[in-house]
Amino acid sequence: FIIFFMLLFGFQIRGINTRYLATALLFIECVLIPSYRKQIGLLFKSPFKEVTKCVILFNVVTFLITFIHIKGDLSMFIGTIRIVICWFDCMLLWATLPCDKKQETFKLTSIAFIAQSFIIFTAFLVPPFFEIVRQFQFDDIAENAARYLDHGTFRGLALAGDQFHGLTAAYGMAAIFVIKLYIDSKKTTWIVAFFVLFMANMFVGR
Repeated sequence: FIIFFMLLFGFQIRGINTRYLATALLFIECVLIPSYRKQIGLLFKSPFKEVTKCVILFNVVTFLITFIHIKGDLSMFIGTIRIVICWFDCMLLWATLPCDKKQETFKLTSIAFIAQSFIIFTAFLVPPFFEIVRQFQFDDIAENAARYLDHGTFRGLALAGDQFHGLTAAYGMAAIFVIKLYIDSKKTTWIVAFFVLFMANMFVGR
């Protein structure tokens, strides 16, 4: 769960993005543990294989668009490389998940956002805790959050690399997952979770 949290929110530890740290940890696990290596092999015989082809094709087309137009701007292509890294992380994470957890990705994601929500609430209520959280934020994020605070707006309290538009959009995705979990289980716990996400998102974006 900690590795998943690091992948999902991408904060920094000593200037290193936790997504890179989590990728390295997952890769080491998959190399050293035979059962995980076997799972990686199975991924290339499953729907993962088709999605992998699509990701590669998307990158090739993006590169060719830049090449055909004889432009030196590779920013779009570099952006799509992140999709490859993200997909690589998904495969590594899937290989290392216990079998009984593979069908619970909605639940795992929702719990991660609920945990992030309580980090936000605690940072709002306990200033010393917020100072600790800021140590794990990137400098530009911390500066933007400080500007908001100077104007009496409490934003940028999350333990995450992206604090504003990107994170609030992700919260919207998590809210959809939570409603799906409620529909499937009819447990009122998930309705409470929905309002927890809703309140936390007020500290993230408009």
